[in-house]
Amino acid sequence: MIKRFFNFVVLLLIFACNISCEIPHYDIEYHPTLLDADANLKDDSEYIIVIGDIQEYTDKVEYFSYLYDTMDWILSQVKHGKKIKCVLQTGDLTWTNMRSQYDVFYGCTVPLAEYVPYISCPGNHDYDY
Repeated sequence: MIKRFFNFVVLLLIFACNISCEIPHYDIEYHPTLLDADANLKDDSEYIIVIGDIQEYTDKVEYFSYLYDTMDWILSQVKHGKKIKCVLQTGDLTWTNMRSQYDVFYGCTVPLAEYVPYISCPGNHDYDY
């Protein structure tokens, strides 16, 4: 469970896109903070946060806190003046297109969406067959 959380945070940090003019090359060996869950974003950069499929996190009660913590971290960065231009969630909001799973999704994203544009795309798990 802890491993899933850190994998999620690492992916979030890796996919945080720096949209400034200069795109530096990062060598993971020389930048261990990319693996640090408490790493902060740079003050002089602009970001688009990209989040992948979250259907596991809206479906299983034991994973809810990871999703909420991730959204809280992003919101904390915004409140500390980081230039997050938007959050893009790329699909699969739910596991089985259930109302309860959408409620979890809304509950954790609405507070963030009040500060930053939040764009979400439905995936194949968000449709009835």
